[in-house]
Amino acid sequence: MINQKKVFVIIPSLISTGPVKGAIALCNEMSNYINVTLIVLKPFYSDAIEINKRVNVVKIGDINGWRLKRKYIIKLVLDCGGKESVSILSSCLSADLFCISLKRYAYISCSVRANLPLNYYYEFGLFGIFIAYSHMLLMHLFSNVVAMSVEMSEQLRKVGLRKVSIIGNFVDEEYLERYRVTVEKNSDFRFVYLASLTNRKRPELLIQSIYELSSKGVNCYLDVIGTGPLETQLKKMVEDKNLTENVIFHGQLSNPYGILQKSDCLVLPSESEGISRAVLEALYFGVPCVLRDVDANSTLVVKGESGELFEHDNDFIDVLYDMVLGNSAKRSNKNFIPSYYKQKENVLKYLELLS
Repeated sequence: MINQKKVFVIIPSLISTGPVKGAIALCNEMSNYINVTLIVLKPFYSDAIEINKRVNVVKIGDINGWRLKRKYIIKLVLDCGGKESVSILSSCLSADLFCISLKRYAYISCSVRANLPLNYYYEFGLFGIFIAYSHMLLMHLFSNVVAMSVEMSEQLRKVGLRKVSIIGNFVDEEYLERYRVTVEKNSDFRFVYLASLTNRKRPELLIQSIYELSSKGVNCYLDVIGTGPLETQLKKMVEDKNLTENVIFHGQLSNPYGILQKSDCLVLPSESEGISRAVLEALYFGVPCVLRDVDANSTLVVKGESGELFEHDNDFIDVLYDMVLGNSAKRSNKNFIPSYYKQKENVLKYLELLS
């Protein structure tokens, strides 16, 4: 039965991050069935983000102070019928903290989109572990918590959470379909890296591997899409290894899909991942992926068909070499996304949860 409640989805800002794009993909599909409102807490907006006109968008970043923002949302909730008529779903720590204050007025749920202890550790050091476990303990106050994989749910249960629903991540398939193109294969083998340039993502390992492959006479190229604190260091690494013709830095792109579809393989050697949206986007366009076998990455690719997995750094270059030689998964026009991560099916699970 389709949810008859009104749903509010709360996000920190409208910038092109994985959690924000996930929330928008949810709202866009959910708006086919119910009344959905997207609430943006901070004054950071990007015109590049496309939101379906059926979605009500409320931007309260210009309202000064937490109390006034809370008062504004409470009025919206009460005008819609209060707790019996409204469900709220939050995404990211700041939105979760804000959402807790609305527990009296609406049914509240939150979404976990990553390996929190490891992610926070890479961002904040040892103090990040304290933040991660504090964040997970905070989730006891929610009516329900959504994890995107069995691995994430088990991590949450270790801190005593029992009300954990598993709903896979997904991309906005209708939106992506607009950018599908027919790709003509050429002789160059092109890898693509689509992620932030941070220690957790290990982009330096990929550049080192491109160098080693090139030194062996392998004709391959790498498109780097993203920015981050390692950007200057990585560009110097490319110059020092005389790879300026092989490695191209594109910066942050609001629409990376042209480059992505011209690629033969997306590579993410990250030490931890949620369910990467970049990977799902690549799989949607038929681009195979090479991923480290961590967290739930093994549920994303079918080895030899839609990608490959590696465990240790020493194995990485061999996997890339097999991709270039064509001994492994090949570029296709087929949608490689596993059924567990399809948009419509998972949105219907959210609707059932929030009813």
